[in-house]
Amino acid sequence: MRDRKKGWAKLHQAAYIEQVLEKCGMTNCTSQAIPIDPGVTKGDLPKLGAEPLDGWDVVKLFQCLIGMLLWAAIKCRPDILFAVSFLGRFTCNAGKIQVGWAKGVLRYLAGTRDWGLGYQRRTGKLKIQACCDADFAGCVRTSRSTSGIYASYGPHFDPSDSSQAQGLLVSRSFLERKVATSTGHSETHAAHDAAEEIVWLRHLAAELGEDIDYASPIFCDNSGVVQQAKKQINHGSAKHYRVAQAAIRQHGDDKSIKVEDVGSGDNTADISTTALGKALFFKHRARLMGPQQPE
Repeated sequence: MRDRKKGWAKLHQAAYIEQVLEKCGMTNCTSQAIPIDPGVTKGDLPKLGAEPLDGWDVVKLFQCLIGMLLWAAIKCRPDILFAVSFLGRFTCNAGKIQVGWAKGVLRYLAGTRDWGLGYQRRTGKLKIQACCDADFAGCVRTSRSTSGIYASYGPHFDPSDSSQAQGLLVSRSFLERKVATSTGHSETHAAHDAAEEIVWLRHLAAELGEDIDYASPIFCDNSGVVQQAKKQINHGSAKHYRVAQAAIRQHGDDKSIKVEDVGSGDNTADISTTALGKALFFKHRARLMGPQQPE
């Protein structure tokens, strides 16, 4: 969709989502407001099982659903990225309940099939900027943390103002490979990943002829990580991730990034690390997805 006069465009997959819903027999299903309920990811996980479901091998059915959802998530539906990432942890041993969760994401898409990545033409100098977050020990099964990154290209924004929608560059949600031993540990690795992503994007923008004469802000809601990004604060409990801290400070010294504090409720990357209630989900989705209509 495009409106040249108003300088607006939107990338969406409405036709693909309709095909998926038809294939799953859910064309006229009842929609739901959010992709996945917060209680699902934090409560005791149900027993897994490979019992048949409607004539299907339940694991194969689940894998088919995840594959279709993943295609939408990585193309232009980052609002379901965490839900798909979470469900992906059950691809080898899913049961009927996990299939129900996946169909819940489809019901969310059914009610938002016309949503996509909206881009509005802006005036003034544009900046590459990011938010990062981590859900410490968020995986009930493994105690590993989930990290999330949101990077955008647009005017420098006020994180508390979700109406300042930006042009999405990167959105990631991933389960950290190793178990973090503290919130600071997991948040530091998320900030480090965001810093590396921003540095790469700055190099790309420079090659395309952009004038990158500023330090890109990375918003983080962990005050300890923000302090460590500016100066070394020695304490024995943090020595096992001091290399990541040093790398962040190095990028700061190079004027490539600057880590800034942000309130937990204003961190857009939160949508990529945990299942959110309606109010926070809608707030972060507005910035993540951009304007759905011309401004």
